[in-house]
Formats: sequence, C-alpha cells, structure tokens
Amino acid sequence: MLLLINVRIPVEKDGSDEYVKAAAQKMSVGETAVHIVKILSKTLDAGDHEQFYYDLSLVVHASDSFENREDLPCYIEKKAKEQ
Repeated sequence: MLLLINVRIPVEKDGSDEYVKAAAQKMSVGETAVHIVKILSKTLDAGDHEQFYYDLSLVVHASDSFENREDLPCYIEKKAKEQ
C-alpha cells in the first residue's frame, strides 16, 4: 500500500470516483489499477477565492505491476497498543 499526500480535488467534484481519478493521475497509471483503501485526512483549502479544494491524504493499493518511479512512500498501519 502507498501513501499519497496533497491530492487536490475541487469541492464540487468531491466523491470517491474523483479520488480514484486523482490518485491514478498522481501515480501515472490507469484508474483501474488503483484502489482507495483509506482516507487519512481531508481538509478544505479556501485560499483561492475563485476555487475551493479539498486536500486529501490517501492510502491506495496499486496493482503488483506498478513501478513506483515517483518513489511514493509505503503506508504501514500502526497497531493499536493493547492495554
């Protein structure tokens, strides 16, 4: 699994299909090669008064044939501490 940060989505296009499209574009692969596993964060960027964006951090699963040319970081889920 890979960690994608700073994935920007216009607020009017918010939705899982757009997340997959943006992740695939960032990874330079087809949309069918990407599966969103988890949304780690989603914040509103209202810095541009003409267009608001959501900035997302996503955990994605890519196909086994994905060549990580951009050197995207791997996501390692932290286990909860037992009490």
